[in-house]
Amino acid sequence: MGSIDKLVQDIEATLVDSGRAEMPSETIGEMVMERLKKLDRVAYIRYASVYRDFKDIETFKEEIESLLEPPQTADDASSQLSFLEEQVLPARRRRRGRPQKASLPGSP
Repeated sequence: MGSIDKLVQDIEATLVDSGRAEMPSETIGEMVMERLKKLDRVAYIRYASVYRDFKDIETFKEEIESLLEPPQTADDASSQLSFLEEQVLPARRRRRGRPQKASLPGSP
C-alpha cells in the first residue's frame, strides 16, 4: 500500500512542479502506467487493459508479451513515452514558496 501512495505522491509532485494549471488526462494516464509497469506488472496490465481499452485479444497479448521481454538498457532505449514527457512536462522547477536567495558573483 505504501508503494501505491508513493507512486501517487510522485505523480502529484511532477504535476505540481510542471507549473501548469491543467494537464491532459492522457498524460496523467501514461504517467500512471509508466510507474505501475515498474512497480507491479500485474497491476499495470489490469490498469492498461481498462485505460487502453484493448479492442481484441491479440493487442492484449502483445502488451503482455512486451512485459516478458527483457528491459532495454539506457543505450538502446527509444521510448516514445519519455519523448512525450520531455515535450509535455518541462524540467522540474522549484516548488512555490519563498524565493531562492540570489547569490553574489564569486560566492558559493
